[in-house]
Amino acid sequence: MLSIENLSFSYPDYHGDGGHEKNLFHDLSVQVESGEALLFLAPPDAGKSTLARIISRGVPRYTSGTLAGHILFGELDILSMEAHALTPLVTCVFQNPQEQLLMNTVADEIAFPLESLGIPSEEIERRIQHVLTTWQLSHVRNVHPHELSGGERKRVLLAVTDAIDAPLWVLDEVFDDLDVKWKRFVMDLLQERKKTSIVFASRFLPEFAARFSRIVMMDKGIVRTVDEAELRQSPRYAGTRDNPGYTDTAGKMRLSVSKARIEHPRTSERAAEPFRLHVDELSVTQGEVVALLGENGAGKSTLARMLCGLDDPLEGVCAIDSHALTAKMRKLNIAYLFQNPDFSIFLPTVADELSYSVKKQGKRKQAVHDQVYKVAQEFSLDLEANPSLMSYGAKKRLQAAVASLLERSFVIIDEIDSGMTYEMAFQSIEVLRRRGAGVIIITHDESIASSLAHRTYMIEAGYVRERSVS
Repeated sequence: MLSIENLSFSYPDYHGDGGHEKNLFHDLSVQVESGEALLFLAPPDAGKSTLARIISRGVPRYTSGTLAGHILFGELDILSMEAHALTPLVTCVFQNPQEQLLMNTVADEIAFPLESLGIPSEEIERRIQHVLTTWQLSHVRNVHPHELSGGERKRVLLAVTDAIDAPLWVLDEVFDDLDVKWKRFVMDLLQERKKTSIVFASRFLPEFAARFSRIVMMDKGIVRTVDEAELRQSPRYAGTRDNPGYTDTAGKMRLSVSKARIEHPRTSERAAEPFRLHVDELSVTQGEVVALLGENGAGKSTLARMLCGLDDPLEGVCAIDSHALTAKMRKLNIAYLFQNPDFSIFLPTVADELSYSVKKQGKRKQAVHDQVYKVAQEFSLDLEANPSLMSYGAKKRLQAAVASLLERSFVIIDEIDSGMTYEMAFQSIEVLRRRGAGVIIITHDESIASSLAHRTYMIEAGYVRERSVS
């Protein structure tokens, strides 16, 4: 169905050693058979998202870049077609859903491409109703997509893809924001419908086991076929490690929440009941890693926003060592790494981003330089890189590096594993923990939680409760 032949691509500002323009990939060739589910594994910055955008004609049509080679859909030359002409043939779900969400309601988001294809209004409404039910989004039909959780946004884009029903689905890190239930649902759907699909991923998730007809791995531009047995031995793609177990908390500060009630209304649908979350007791101590799990839309990010001082609870107390914290005090003690890294990255280079927080501490120029250089090494960052051109996973590492420099006593990391290998996620969290921070990781990946967390909290039916150890 799809044939990628001798594909090479480079961005104008993507340079190798010596400052010369460097190909993101070179002479890349991959074939995808009709009905095949292909898993395409590669680390961040390898070019997965760029390849997905080339297939869907977003790159370099709407960006700068040098492209050579061929992509054939059957006998059609994709690279000679306009992006809109591909809509009935190829649909792509991007890693960052906010790049694709354009309309004011979920229903309008689904209708938009169908109207562009000239589908009759009665059929459009039938498809909208069908995919809203399939993806359990009927209750947010009239809600603005940007008021949904990360996982709900991914489901909206999957619903759009389902409504179009193109023969080829290209899914870029689509599983990262989905809870376990929806990860399995997507895999079941691809298999049951025998849908031709390319899934781009940075990690081999447990839900992927025995689900793909073929797995390929790309590293440094080289593509080769691998099997699951090989992947399970790789700490990069399918790594787990022994749980850290007990941590000494003597003399360490303890962040706690007790008897809290939080509300989060949706401003786009004022008549709807606001979302409510109850926290009887939650705590994390410096040097400890605590995991926060829950289904999409359960309230994980809502809780994080309250903890870091962006929102206030209606009731209850947030405290450090029994000293109640105002919103301002929470901001000074608790760092929050947003699920979408673009919300907190705004300067021209990695060096600028890292230096900004240290300069605010009034340190001397040489001390700033030394500290920035060290943290860039710890988080595998290129100081001269432009953050806007970095991969999603690299931006997440930059977020973690900034949090490390801020020297907050506690750090909340919302979906740290999104777009990252297991190896990179483990490394980032371990650096923060060694620096003495108490870390709360929000994740849907049980492998991350079981490998890193000393304790785990679950959000179910609007309540936060600690999960007992069996």
